[in-house]
Amino acid sequence: MKFSYFMVMTLIVVGAFQYIRTTETSERYSLNQMYNFNKPAGRDGNIEVDSPQKHLVLYSESSDDEDVHYNLMETLKFTKLNYEEKNLFTDLEDLDGYSSIIFISQSYRGMKRDNFEKISEYLKGGGNLIFFKTSYSSPFNRDIGIVGNRDYIATEGIQFKESFFPGIDTLKPSKKMMPGSSLDVELKGDVRVIATDDMDTPLIWERRVGSGNIINVNTTLLEGKILRGVMTQLIAYGNDYSIMPVFNSKVVHLDDFPAPIPDGSNKLIYDDYRMKTRSFIKNIWWKDMEGIGRRQNLKYTGFLIGAYNDAVDPGKMGKFHKIHEEDLSYLGRKLVQQRGEIGAHGYNHLSLAVRGEIDFEEYNYKPWKSEKEMVFALRTLKDLMNDIYGEDVKVYSYVPPSNILTLRGKNALVTTFPNLKTLSGLYVGGEKGVLVQEIGRDPDYPELYSLPRFSSGLLCTEDTMWNIYNGIAAYGMVSHFFHPDDILDEDRGQGKPWEKLKESYEKIFEDINSNFSDMDPQVQSMATRRYMLMEDLEISSQRVEDTIRVNFKNFRGEVNTYVRLRREKIKDVVGGKFYIIDSAPEYNLYLVKFQREEGEILLGGA
Repeated sequence: MKFSYFMVMTLIVVGAFQYIRTTETSERYSLNQMYNFNKPAGRDGNIEVDSPQKHLVLYSESSDDEDVHYNLMETLKFTKLNYEEKNLFTDLEDLDGYSSIIFISQSYRGMKRDNFEKISEYLKGGGNLIFFKTSYSSPFNRDIGIVGNRDYIATEGIQFKESFFPGIDTLKPSKKMMPGSSLDVELKGDVRVIATDDMDTPLIWERRVGSGNIINVNTTLLEGKILRGVMTQLIAYGNDYSIMPVFNSKVVHLDDFPAPIPDGSNKLIYDDYRMKTRSFIKNIWWKDMEGIGRRQNLKYTGFLIGAYNDAVDPGKMGKFHKIHEEDLSYLGRKLVQQRGEIGAHGYNHLSLAVRGEIDFEEYNYKPWKSEKEMVFALRTLKDLMNDIYGEDVKVYSYVPPSNILTLRGKNALVTTFPNLKTLSGLYVGGEKGVLVQEIGRDPDYPELYSLPRFSSGLLCTEDTMWNIYNGIAAYGMVSHFFHPDDILDEDRGQGKPWEKLKESYEKIFEDINSNFSDMDPQVQSMATRRYMLMEDLEISSQRVEDTIRVNFKNFRGEVNTYVRLRREKIKDVVGGKFYIIDSAPEYNLYLVKFQREEGEILLGGA
């Protein structure tokens, strides 16, 4: 009797467990998604830095130089490098206190001879010159290493001939991605060419002059953001040492996820798996994503779509289909179980814009009548999320459909989601209405942060990897996105079966992890908080014999930095930890994690 009772109870327990494991209802339990964005009080270090490393930027006011000048200012702002900025044509004082002089000028006509002589003395005495604009008639061209000059020519592509930065120096992006122009030059024999175009036109080179060093950039490519990572690393490369804060973060976005799964079958899926789309997404696609996330140490941030319809009238925003609510419930829970975050993408996939603000015909979208209807739709989305996940799932991150967001749309978002912290659009772009961002505060709502995406897609191409490594070189950050339905899209999936696409996708992160094995996986909100903690950070440093003293102001927690040394190595770090990233004859590159408001980098490691 006891044995029979025991067997019955065992079967009940096993059956109940199996039911809980396989049931996909949203009523079973509520999720919790609440992040802490509080900033601890800033602390200032007490190390005396009598002569801090700083740089001098010399610029002209020509419109020809504006784009490169803008990119340099954004680079210096993020890297926290100390600098002074002066007009090239004003009187220069003593230059000995500068670690490097950075030139942003295509013309030197009108520069005073006294300035030229001071700069020449500075160079020969051990100074560093970095030229970010090429000039046909620069008085420095002989020192730069130019023997002959045959005017400007069109160039295509870029490829590195020397070790420079992991990932970047092994890639050869497409000609379409890298069109530019350069001077057709003949160089001295002692010039060391770092990078050329596809036809071997020298684009970047280095030359020693006396005890000093020159880096010259002979291309217009620095006018775009696509080489901002190269610009950042050239400043570091062109100095005896450089310290810059970085995110040290990998962020992966799943746009349109969770979302209602398309009904029926798709030939690309059914031919390989004999499954309808819903079964494929849940049983194959997501399990593969989980596996890749575990193997490649990733966390996913999903951006939820409530419905795929074109409703812009509140009267037509009716109840959601039960099966679609089950899709959202199941996929959202799986995402959170995988250490992920749920962000908002929209009630539907219509960009938040009214007529005249974007090209609606191009996107096949309907315009919203006003901001009022946008708010109603977003509140409908918010109510849906509360119903299926519970009210403890706060929305902190938003990605606009098709990366398009207007000021009216921002107003509607702030009205609806009081906890919103981050807007994520694109790093580069030019179409009307597209949200193109710099990392930092949103220009319209300073309480929000802009964290753009640098790359997208499942295909591991040279161009995709360049976008990724450009972001790492500039910010120490991966911010990549793709869609679950990329497999169904002719452009994004290129007709490849899922088995090929998932291999290509995993290869992207295998490559990243092989070069940056100590990069932290983060969801969007955690990356945002990491930026908040270093937003007002100040860094001053000074080399004294074999020690680099580092002092922080507004230190709010561990600071990740890239430290680059010219032909020297780190022996130890007082107040932090260090990890080698790359080693080459000309430099050593480290990840240094400072854990206190002051530290010392001890040089001389074997």
